[in-house]
This record gives sequence, structure tokens and C-alpha cells, in this order.
Amino acid sequence: MRLRRMASLALAICSALLLQVPAAAWDYSQNGLDWARQGLGLCAGGGARGEFSKQSPIDLPAGTPTTDARKLFLKYPPMNTGLHMYNTGRSIALTLPEVYKGGFGFSSSEGDLTGHTSPVYRVWQVSFHSPSEHTLNGRRLPLEMQMVHKRVNGDGALAVVSVFFEDAGTFPSPFLSALTAKSAGLPRGDWDEVSVNFAAADLRSGGDAGFQALLRGSPFFGYEGSLTVPPCETGVRHFVRQLPQPASSAQLRQFAELMLELSPPHGNYRARPPTSAGQDLVLIGSVDMGSGIATPPAQLAGGISATAEDSQAAASNPDFGRLLPGDSPELVRAKERYQQALQELRAATHDKSSAERGLHSEEALYNASVGLEAKLQAKARAQSAAAEIAAADSRILLANAALGAGTGAP
Repeated sequence: MRLRRMASLALAICSALLLQVPAAAWDYSQNGLDWARQGLGLCAGGGARGEFSKQSPIDLPAGTPTTDARKLFLKYPPMNTGLHMYNTGRSIALTLPEVYKGGFGFSSSEGDLTGHTSPVYRVWQVSFHSPSEHTLNGRRLPLEMQMVHKRVNGDGALAVVSVFFEDAGTFPSPFLSALTAKSAGLPRGDWDEVSVNFAAADLRSGGDAGFQALLRGSPFFGYEGSLTVPPCETGVRHFVRQLPQPASSAQLRQFAELMLELSPPHGNYRARPPTSAGQDLVLIGSVDMGSGIATPPAQLAGGISATAEDSQAAASNPDFGRLLPGDSPELVRAKERYQQALQELRAATHDKSSAERGLHSEEALYNASVGLEAKLQAKARAQSAAAEIAAADSRILLANAALGAGTGAP
């Protein structure tokens, strides 16, 4: 472990020196707004022709135009080997082993992914930002996970797939449960490590606690931007899952407290830079290559709420949701709306968990089935379960939006 730690640190330092960015020269004290003044890499944007101006992160607004020209083909097998989660001094990260072949394709059809120059990307590192770096319709979410990919052929271009996590009260995220299943929790000291075993996750096997379950069932915002840390290299494709994943308050609090400790005073996110990307922002569909279910790039009915901070404040108030003698008629109605939305959130989260267990079971039956008819029947049931997961994801997002709207005055 000591050798691996030293090798990782040496690689980070060498990379920084090659890019003329000292390894310890930057921090999140001003959330990146001072990086341009410090001359850190390309963080100031600009360039002779403005070629470095497409900086990330950006806001992802409701009403983003959709496109069917290309979609994401998601294929992340279960992780059957242990991983090491480590503290970089600024974030929590995972590095995927060479034997793991998970990733995505970005094309108009699955048939375009088989050639020597096909746009296929493989995941190699995962990191976390609390609060989120991208904003969703103006709102910063509690946690964003960023999966850095490299193109497996051609020029080795980078792509980042991001997932938001939203506060769902007492309902945990299976993925985050796998990360924090052991008593050690998150690694707190610089370059400390803890082992992670998705196959031994308490709530599900590795297939349902892993990346595929986390990513499928949602459209993605897509645009060309940059890395969000120095040297802020441009030409990076970003794909951000439109539907946030639910996580428990306790899980999100673990990340928030650690990120504040590592990167005071606001956490490890880069604020939106003055020269930001997003001119080519579109909403694209995705395909779960395990089940074959396609999710079209459709806008959600009712859009995305920008006032969920109100719901968090309400949830922290023990009296909110309980009708009190002095409540005004307006407050009574607000509390009733809040409780209805909370019940719907709980029901949708439960339904998603049940559907994910069903999908995992049907995938196992499909793999074990002998004969074409049995396989077709198992595949049909798996597709139905995947559709139920996507529907539950939409319900969860809308319930969270209602929680925010429900705390305001009518």
C-alpha cells in the first residue's frame, strides 16, 4: 500500500510539473476564482483564438434543446474485484484497475462502436465534489460524482460522466453504501486508503450497487468543456446525468463534512468561471446495453425546481410537517403539500429499489437460461424492470422538486 501511495503521489507531482502547475499551488479557498490570477494552466481561458475559453463547470438549465443525433451507450460490468478509495488531499477518489473494462460509446447507433476509430471511452478514475460543481437549473446539489474516461483509440481524448446525488432523507444510495460499508468510512487523512468491495455491498450485489445501475435510466446533458481542476485542460467532453440519484442525509453529510475539512470554507467545487463553456449544450438519450432499454432525451414535465434549498431547511425543522394550533391557512397548505411530496419520494425510492432487485434477478436468469424462448422471456422481464427504474427516477426528481415548491407560500 505504501508503494502504491508513493507511486500515485509521484505521478500526480510529475504531471503537475510537466504542465507547469506546482502540485500544491492551488486550493479551493476561493473556489477557483483566483486560479486565473495565479496563472494556473489554462484556467484563465482565452487563447489567441479563444480556444481555451470553454471552461467547466456550467449551469444545466431546464429547456435545454434535445438531439437524437447521438446517444450514450452505457456498459459498466459488475465490479468483482476490490478497489482502493483514497484521499487526495482535496477529494475522495477511486482508480479503476486495468482489468475493468467499463465505459460508454457515443454514437448514433450501436453498430458504430465496433471499428478501430469508434468513439468508445473507458473509465479510469472517479472523484467526488461536495457540493456539486455543475448546477442544475441554477441549483447546486449536495454531491457530484465525476467519472473520468479516456478514449480507447485515436488520440486518447478525455470525457467526464457526472452524477448528481440528491437528499432523500433516510433512503440510502446503494452505491454510496458500498463506499462506506466498512467501519472506517471515508479516508480522512491525505493519501489514506480504505478498501471497497462492491460485490459485498450490504443492500445489493455488485451489479446493482455499481456504475451501471447508477447511470442508466436517464437522459444526459452533453457539452464540450474543460477539466474542473488545474491545469483546466480544454477539449473535454462532459456528460451529466439529468436525473439526480437519491441518497440519505447521513451519506451526503459524510461527504460534505470531509470536503469542508479538506477544502474550507465552502467545499471542493470550482465556481462557474467567467469564460465558460456550454454554447453547444444539448440533452441526449442513453441506452443501457445490459437490458437494451433506451431512454430518450425528453424534458421532464414541469421542469426542474430551483428551490429545493427550502425543502432542506424545512426538513431540518422538527415542527415542519406537524400541524400546530397557531398555523396560518397558508402554512397548513404548505405543510400538507410537503408531506404529500415526502410520501411520494419515499414510495418512488422504494419502488426503484424493488425494480432494481427485479432487474438484477432477471439478468441472472437470462444468463442462466438455456434455449432461445427462455432467454427472450427473461429479457422481456428485464426490460420491463428497467423501464420501471426509469419511471421511478422521474418520480424521485419530481418529488424532490415538489418538496422545494411545497415549502413556499402558495
